[in-house]
Amino acid sequence: MQTDRRKLISALVGAAVFASLLCSCSSVKTGADAPVTETSETADSGETLPASPIASTESAPNETPESSTSFGETVSVPSEEAPEPTGEASSVEAPADDDAPPAAAQTLTLDSAELCEYSIGRTLLSDDVLYMNHTCSGLRFDFRGSSLKAEFVSSAEYCYDNEHRAWIAVYLGDSTEPCTRFPLDSEQAEYTLLESDEPISSTVTVVKLTEEQFGTAGITSLSLGAGASIGRIPDSDRYIEFFGDSITAGYGNEGELSHGFDTSEENGMLTYAPITARALGADYSMVCVSGMGLTASRTCDFVAGDIYPKTDAFISDAAYNFTRKPQLIVVNLGANDSYYINKDSSVYDLYESRYYDLLTQIRSCNPDSVILCCICDYWQERMPQIERVVKQFSEDNGDDGIYTLLLPYVTREEDYGSDAHPKIKVQYEIADVLTEKIKELSVF
Repeated sequence: MQTDRRKLISALVGAAVFASLLCSCSSVKTGADAPVTETSETADSGETLPASPIASTESAPNETPESSTSFGETVSVPSEEAPEPTGEASSVEAPADDDAPPAAAQTLTLDSAELCEYSIGRTLLSDDVLYMNHTCSGLRFDFRGSSLKAEFVSSAEYCYDNEHRAWIAVYLGDSTEPCTRFPLDSEQAEYTLLESDEPISSTVTVVKLTEEQFGTAGITSLSLGAGASIGRIPDSDRYIEFFGDSITAGYGNEGELSHGFDTSEENGMLTYAPITARALGADYSMVCVSGMGLTASRTCDFVAGDIYPKTDAFISDAAYNFTRKPQLIVVNLGANDSYYINKDSSVYDLYESRYYDLLTQIRSCNPDSVILCCICDYWQERMPQIERVVKQFSEDNGDDGIYTLLLPYVTREEDYGSDAHPKIKVQYEIADVLTEKIKELSVF
């Protein structure tokens, strides 16, 4: 009876979400406005999600040249040699000359190929654009100066409408509060990332807060003010890869249950994935798509097995190079598959088959990584299936580096964000459980 009730709730909320989306620093200054690009495409919904809390609790195929980065790798398409990093900090400085022409003529500008040295996450260099489409992909570097500007491009083909644009955020040091946050509301424009009355010296992180399929984000150049310098940050010796759906992406984590999804309320930096990585002092990369499943996906034509081996499946067929091997890969998939299994029981067995295939794919690319297969407890009926697949895969391949973990989910109605997705508070609760499991496994 409880199972039937939950299936009914999931179906009703899934239908509501689907319908809503179809209708629907002290002296640091932010960037200027740019015109909005109008488009006519619409997005579909994310996972099948509960309409009400369950309980109540209290708590705060071509090889491509690659360039290692702080968190992930950059793939170049077409073939173009990117600068080889040394693994040590390096810096570039803009000229300063008291007798020189006006300041604008003294700035140092780095092009997209030069920026590969500072990229984080899965990024794609193509046609003189460094695409940072994945959640929390972008740039990270040491910076000294008072001004930073960047030229971005964003394809209208993937910008659906004004509610589904790519959002960029700029962070100083270890802060999780951005000093600058803005949408890419033009197909090509220059945006001010930092402008300070006094020179600053800080780590600067520039990331895409929103997920892969909601608005592309490509950077063509980065301009530093006169006398400014930029330096590469050495890689951490800890590296985690996260592969998941809307819960990993942070769909609606800054929104409210009372209204539908808007990318302005999706904050990838405050999901369980980067929260966990920061707690462990690890670099990380995120590949996550709302609606993605192993058997079918609700917002795109790709399933998980199509997306994982590609650098950026939504805009290119280029294979990801997997140059930097993570010690840990966290997989959180199955919520969307539950939607299809509830509609058609024949999908039940397909889910296990596809999960086995995905583990094969992940292991072939990362032979020494620990793999942790997770799902949130609202979809705990998938956990016995995941456990069977992991057990069978381990026995078939003599692989003792794969584990499972049941994660928490929303337990109070006030903790639901847009379309019944978890708010940031719940993302921290998920991260706490995941962090403890990683420590238990002695991954690092």
